[in-house]
Amino acid sequence: MNRMDGHDTQWIPVPAGGPVMREPSQTHSPRPGDKAVTMNRVLRPQSCGGFSLTDTLISSVILVIAVLGNSNYRYQSMLLAQRADMWRSAATVAQLLSQSWAGVQGISTYDPVSSLSPGISLATNAGPSQGAGFTWLGSYRIDLNGTRYFATLSWQDVQSGLRALNVKVAWSQSERGSTTFSDADKSYALTTYYVTP
Repeated sequence: MNRMDGHDTQWIPVPAGGPVMREPSQTHSPRPGDKAVTMNRVLRPQSCGGFSLTDTLISSVILVIAVLGNSNYRYQSMLLAQRADMWRSAATVAQLLSQSWAGVQGISTYDPVSSLSPGISLATNAGPSQGAGFTWLGSYRIDLNGTRYFATLSWQDVQSGLRALNVKVAWSQSERGSTTFSDADKSYALTTYYVTP
């Protein structure tokens, strides 16, 4: 058909129901050089990154081990500190008795009960044996810092004008709070030399 403006127009037959849209019969795969290709993909849910039961159990076991290890460490630290305090107190008792005895010129009739009783809890009691070659002076019990210590005093004339004053202190470390000498399992000895007049 010719139009008046001089352009030819071509008629395309259209079915009675209106234009029909057709789907492509097949999809082609992208080739190198294609600029924009849209592909239909099936989207799958991605993992949320949560914890599984195994992860939770492993974390719990690690946490329990850490807590038990910390508790054991603190318990052992406290136990060692208590033992160190007992040793220090035993050394203090030995030095106190030795210096008090040397203060009265190391006499063989020294009585620590009458000399020190008002200041510390001290009384006659069973105590450790004296050293070899030493003469026994007396055995006593001393209560200090919640622990009972047992002390034995002995002396020996090493040579003319020189006397050895020996103090041996024992206490129970494994049975803390024990009041009997038979439970004593630790001891500390101190020997002081005094020049007699």
